[in-house]
Formats: sequence, C-alpha cells, structure tokens
Amino acid sequence: MSLKRVNLLFVLVLGIVMYGGFFYTYSATNKYFENESLQRMKKDILELGYSIATLIENNGVESSKKLLQKSLQANKEYKTLSIAIDDKIVVSTDINKINTDYYADSHLDTLYDYELEGHKVFYKEFAYFDKGKRVYLNLIIDLNDDYIKSDNKELPSFVITILIYFIILMAVFLIALYYINILPILRLSKYVKRNEFYPINFFIKDYASLYNSFTSKYNEIALLNKTLEDKVANRTKLVSKTNILFKEAQKLTKIGNWEWNLSDNTIVWSDEIYVIFGLQPQEFLATYETFINTVHAEDKALVQDAVSKALQSGEEYSVKHRIVLPDGSERVVYEKGKVELDENNKPIRMMGTVQDITQSFKREQELEFQSRLLNSVTDSILVHNIDGSFIYVNESAYATRGYTKDELMSMKVQDLDYSDEKEGSEIYNENIKKIKAQLEKNHHAVFEVSHKCKSGTSIPLEVTSRLMNEGNKTYIISIARDISERKIMDMSLKISEKRYRTLVENSQVGIFTSTIGGKIIYVNDAMVHIMDYESAEDMCSYNSSRIYKYSNERIEFLKELTAKGKVEEIEIHVLTKNNDEKIVLLSAHIEGEIISGIVMDITESKKSMQEITKLSKAIEEIDDIIMISDRTGVLTFVNDAYVVHTGFTREESIGKTASILKSGKHDKTFYTDMWKQILSDKVFRGVFVNRKKDGELYYEEKTISAIKNEEDEIISFVSTGKDITQRIEMQQDLEKLASTDQLTGIYNRHKFEELFKLELERVARYKNPLSIILFDIDFFKKINDTHGHDVGDTVLKSIVSVVIENIRNIDIFVRWGGEEFLILCPETDSENAVILAQKLRIKIESTTFGVAGNVTSSFGVTSYREDDTENSFIKRADDCLYKAKHEGRNRVVAIL
Repeated sequence: MSLKRVNLLFVLVLGIVMYGGFFYTYSATNKYFENESLQRMKKDILELGYSIATLIENNGVESSKKLLQKSLQANKEYKTLSIAIDDKIVVSTDINKINTDYYADSHLDTLYDYELEGHKVFYKEFAYFDKGKRVYLNLIIDLNDDYIKSDNKELPSFVITILIYFIILMAVFLIALYYINILPILRLSKYVKRNEFYPINFFIKDYASLYNSFTSKYNEIALLNKTLEDKVANRTKLVSKTNILFKEAQKLTKIGNWEWNLSDNTIVWSDEIYVIFGLQPQEFLATYETFINTVHAEDKALVQDAVSKALQSGEEYSVKHRIVLPDGSERVVYEKGKVELDENNKPIRMMGTVQDITQSFKREQELEFQSRLLNSVTDSILVHNIDGSFIYVNESAYATRGYTKDELMSMKVQDLDYSDEKEGSEIYNENIKKIKAQLEKNHHAVFEVSHKCKSGTSIPLEVTSRLMNEGNKTYIISIARDISERKIMDMSLKISEKRYRTLVENSQVGIFTSTIGGKIIYVNDAMVHIMDYESAEDMCSYNSSRIYKYSNERIEFLKELTAKGKVEEIEIHVLTKNNDEKIVLLSAHIEGEIISGIVMDITESKKSMQEITKLSKAIEEIDDIIMISDRTGVLTFVNDAYVVHTGFTREESIGKTASILKSGKHDKTFYTDMWKQILSDKVFRGVFVNRKKDGELYYEEKTISAIKNEEDEIISFVSTGKDITQRIEMQQDLEKLASTDQLTGIYNRHKFEELFKLELERVARYKNPLSIILFDIDFFKKINDTHGHDVGDTVLKSIVSVVIENIRNIDIFVRWGGEEFLILCPETDSENAVILAQKLRIKIESTTFGVAGNVTSSFGVTSYREDDTENSFIKRADDCLYKAKHEGRNRVVAIL
C-alpha cells in the first residue's frame, strides 16, 4: 500500500470519529447547561420573592424598587422584573408597565427546561402581612431571549471531558503518524549511517522504493568516493607541503596575511599574525574592532584614516604603526592592504599583509639618532679613504665650508687643504706622513691645517685623526675643530699682555708683588713714587716689613689675607724712604707664598675728608633741605633736615633720583626747563610741589646749582631748599577769601568781574556764544522772618549744592548778592541757556529744604550781543529777572 493512500484513509477515519464525538459532546453539554440554568434561576427567583415580601412588609411597596434593579443588573437572563398586587403592576424596572393591568402567565413551578424557549414571561406568588391582614403579590419575570439563545454562557464541567477526549484522539493520531511516517525514516537513516545496504521489506512501498534508490546511489558514490579519496590524498599532501613552506616563509620573514570579509566583519588571520600580535595561533576569530584595539592609542587615528581612505577610493594602502601586545610590550608593524569590489564598485573584501619591522625600525631610529647626534656636533667629522675621497661627512663639515653635502662628497681632502705656499696635494701627503708617524706612538694623531671654503676664505683647524681597518680597506676618521677664535684669543692675549704691562707701568696706583716673608719681587713706577724711592731696583732691595709704621697693622693685614685669601681697601700707615708718614688704601690677594696688591695714596684725601666732616656737621645743624646728586640726578647725599621734612631715610634715598619726591603736579616742560638751565651752569630757583613718603604734599622753595671739577666739567649738583608749605597755604587761604563767598563757597562778585572780563575778551576774539542766567529766591525775606537767618543760610547753601550738581565745570557760578545768584555760561547760546534755567527752576522747586519746606525761584536769561558792554549785558539779564518776578515768580523770562 502506498504512503499517500494510508495517510488519506487515516485522515478520513479520524475526521468521522472526531465529528461524531464533537456533536455528541456539544448536545449533552448544551442540554446540561439549560437545565442547570433553569434550576439556578428558579432558586434565585424564590430568594428574591421572599426578600421582597419581607421588605414590603416592613417598609412599604416602594422600598422594593432598588432590590428589583439590583437583581436585574446581577442576572443577565432577566429583561424586566415587576410586582403585581390585585392584578395591577405597582412596581417594575420598566416604568412603562407601572399601574398597568396584569394577566397571569405561566407559573414558575410549571416551567420545564424544554419549555424555556417557548415562554418569555412567568410569575411566582408570595404573601406578606399588612396591618395583620395577609396580602398576596405576584413576582413577574420577563426573560431576556437574546441572552438565553446566545452562546455567551459559562461552560459546565463537561468541557473538561471534551478536552480530554480531544487530547486522547490527538495522541492516537500522533502515534499512528509516528509508525506510518517517522519510524520508517528512522530505520532508513540508521541503515544509511551504518552503511548497511541489504534487501529489506517495508510495509509501505514508497519507503521500499526510497531504500532501493539509496542502495543504488550508495554503490555509485562509494565507487566515486574511492577515486576522489585517492586524488584528495595526493592533493592534500601537496597542499600540506606548500602550507608548511608558506608558514615557514611567513615565520622567517615575519609576514602574516589576512582577509577581511566586510559583510560579516570577520577577519581571517594567518598563524604568523597571531604570533606577531603575541597570541596563540587561531586563538579566536578576529574582527576589525579586535585589530583596532591592539593598535597603539597614538596611532589609531592614522590606521583608521588609511583604511577609511582605501575603502572610499578602492586603492591600495600601506602604513607603519605600533601595536600593544597582551603583556603591555610594543611592536612596530608594516601593514599593506587592497580592496576587492563587487560589480557595483562597492567594497566587499579587503586583503593584505602585516610584517613585524620592530628590529629594523629600532635600527632605523638608532641610525637616525646617531646621524642627528653627529650632525648636532659643531666640529667637522670627515671619513675618507687613503686617497682622500670622502665616505661620510656630517652637517657641520659641509655647512662651515659653504658647500652642499653632495658637493663636498664629490671632492677630496686635497681640494680643501690650503696654504699660501703649498698645493693641497702636497699638504695632504705631508699630513698622511704625520698621521702614520704619530699612530706608531699613539692611537691618534693631532695636527693643524687650514681648509679652503667655497667663498674663497680659509679656516684654521685642529684635526684629530684615527685609522680604521675594515677587511682589506683602511679608512681615516678625522674630527676637525675650528680654532679661529682660539687663534684670535692667542693674538689678543699677547696684545693684552703687552697692554697690561704698559698699563701697570703707567698706572697712578701703586702695584706690587712680594713674598709672604716680605721680599719685594716687583713694584711699578707709581709705587716707587708713592714711597719716595729712587727706582724699582732700589725699593726691591728692601724688605716690605720696614714700610709699615705700626707692626700690628702688618700682623692684622697678613692674618686676614691668609684667612680669606684676599683683603680689600684697608687703611695702612706707612713710612717712606725719608721716614715721612703716609696713609694708603691697600688691597691684595695671595696665591701660595706670593702676595699681589695695589696701593693708593689717600693722605691728602683723608685731610680733605676731615674738612668735609666739619662741613657736614654744619650742614646737619641747619633746617634747610640739602641734597647732592651726580650728573645724572642720582642722590649721593641728603642731610637730616631732608629726612625730617620728607619722611624718607638716607638708605631709601641715596642711590635713587629725586623723582621719589615727585607729586605729579608739574608737567614735563617744568623739569625740561630746569635741566636745561642747570646743565648750562646757571642757578635754578623755583618752587616745587613735592610729595612726602606718607603721601602728603609740601611746597619747597629750592635752589639748584652745579659743582665742577678742575677741568671745568659738571660732576654733581647741590640743591638747597626750604619747606614753605605754611606760607603757600596762607596765601591760598587769602586768595580764596578774596575770590569766594564765605557762606556758600562759590565765587563772589569781585572774582566774577575778573573772570567776566576774560570771557568777554574770548568772545570778542573767537565769536563764541556767551549767556547769563540771573536768578533769586522767591519770598526769601519771609523765610528769614519766619524761621530765622540760620534757616535762611541753610536754604542758600542747599540751593547752591543743587545748582552745582546740574551745571558744567566751565560754567561760572557767582553769589551776586543776598539771595541773588548769577551763572555765566561760556559756549552756550540763549536757547540752551533757557533749557538750563528751566531745569534748575524745576530742581529747586522739587527739593524740600528742611523746616523751610519747598522754595521757588525766578530766572532771567539773555545772551551776549556784539554791541554789549559789561553793564548792558548784565542789565538785560536783570530786566528779565524783574519781569519774571513781576509776572508771578517761579518762572523763566528770556530776552534772545
């Protein structure tokens, strides 16, 4: 029988059995559900009826309405619920039925399950007591046919029976399928795996046919497989051999190959790449991210950029970079790669190689470092053959001679050797002989030679050479040092020595050399002159101990000299050859047993200092400020009066210029004129505004004069001064009293007349506008009479403050008299003067002046005319003020 027929028959039988079982189960379940539903409904109605009867008996008929509604919501089988008493419906969930007549329908007790669909309305009677009388009511139930006929009802426990039935059927079905379909296939699979192909009978002919086909193909494959095995064995041997050779080649060259599949981001590495990266061969499946994580952090951007450009352009790339091994060590690799594109020119694969170049890279770095090191040497390094041809030259060798590296490498040493008397080849041959002769005694040879530069000049050199043998060849390595400066220094030293001797011999200071025991070795002419000897030979014949007048001074001198190695400017009393006493200033140093020193005769200067000391004491006693400075203005002396008046100590002043006293009150022209005058040998007299150390200003009446030397050259300046601060301040107070109003502090009428004349002259010269604002305080007499003159004075001062805050610095504000004020406004026309006057009027009006309260003021404004005199100009402003007061006060009147 065929598999198709068996499966068809099996499905047909299973379908009939399952349909019959389902129909039977459905019918039984449905009948059971209806019966159970009817019994439950009867039970619920009885409980509801008894509850309603009890409720009505206690609370009346209307109290049953809520219970009916609640029961209707809880039972989906009911459509409406009603209560009828005496054949009339008194309560219902359907308001349309209330107070309608009721005709008896089917009774609940006569209702059976098969009648459930045939009757929609039925009733049940109940009784209750009303005032001791028994009353009967009917509970009427209208069924919900839509719900009863629907399938949305709870399934009874028979559903479990149905499920078990279907599970059993499915199990039988699966077992049958297993024996019909799966078991034969498993048997076939077992025979195929074991290669057991011998005649077997199957119940289903399809499997028998399949088995026979397997058997036939197996025999064919077995024959073909034997042939392939022979070929594969031979090819495997060849590939294995090639693979071994390839791995050995990669190992020797430290080159590994890789292939990156871009579609799945996998990379296939050869074993050598794993070794290069410090890993076990084929330790894991590599990815691009794995590779990038091994790249040194500083080289990642370089590698990623190279790969990205290759993927975009499709071109090959090569890059050197560092990798970090798992143990933290680093290697340098050289990576090459190329991109394989598909038919749409999109990259699908990359292939390439990785080579470990760590050793060669280190050698390159070492060679580069050595090259930089040799090129950083300022001396010339030359390596050449015996015939003079160059093998290596450093940067200094060709740069100092003015050649390029290629130019110098094409030359020979003979082309550089230079002398005015000999050819280069002759000089070179002589130097080769010197080298060989010196090398027989030492390991190196040193000699001097001159090299000719490209510019035609020559440089003297000190050359140190060695021979180097390599195989059958001999090379000469030379280090040539430019000794131009040394030559110049030698020459300068000879000249300096000659000059020194000349200087010593002609010096005005005594110079000597002696032993520590007192034997005089050398003295110059100045020393002979100071000590009154006939000659240097004469003085050298004596011991230096006889020169000291006081032996203790010599002892102290030698003690300090041997302890410190030198002494500086100590005073010694000496005796000349004629036994005259002199005072000298001695400085000396000692080296071994030899003392070298200088002697300066200060006998006359000591006398002068004594006179100066007397003069200084006199200077310190006076109160005048005295300063002495050098020609550049640096202070060299200040007296006590200077310290008292300025607050600066001597230590803070000497060595600095007098600018420490500058106050900033004088301009640059003042000091320029002062220097011009004193440098021309004239006496400068003037008043300085200076600043003390504490910042306080003071006035000094000063005289500055120059001091000259014997050659009539100015060598210093002497300044004498008096502090006249009190006098100046008194003058300023007098001037202020003469020009300002004592009460308000602004200009008075006298000062105004002085300033007014100047402004009128300026207007006449430059034709600039000029305006006058004249104003006074309204009803000021009333303020004085009511509050007293003190309050009036306070009002005046307060108004002055208000005005000052609102006018310019160039405006001239004057107390004209009593409560009347005048403002002279330069560079101001009448229109702007009126604006200012209105502003002042409003400010005064809006200010509260203490107990005086608010005050107003009247203003007169006018501008200067070409034909105006002083009186006519002011008279016009006064007329305007009069008009403002006449028109009601607190206003501005102007004549333009």
